[in-house]
Amino acid sequence: MLGALFESLITLSVRVYAQAAGARVRHLRTHRGEHQIDLIVERDDGRVVAVEVKLCSSPDAGSLKHLDWLARKPGAAPTSSTPS
Repeated sequence: MLGALFESLITLSVRVYAQAAGARVRHLRTHRGEHQIDLIVERDDGRVVAVEVKLCSSPDAGSLKHLDWLARKPGAAPTSSTPS
């Protein structure tokens, strides 16, 4: 339950900042639910930021598998998937 509340708080915060910057926030889930990205922030100029929300002190590589999947899609910009 705490994880869901944390994700809701982060989503609300990102939506507020995105709106102020003239960006849209979306959620991505593939047709069969194999992959999902918590938040995708997209600006009118085409710049995109994908965000995966995790409530833990040190995310592991498994926490980033959906972001890695998205980065490998054709047309995706190169990104770093190192947890911070």
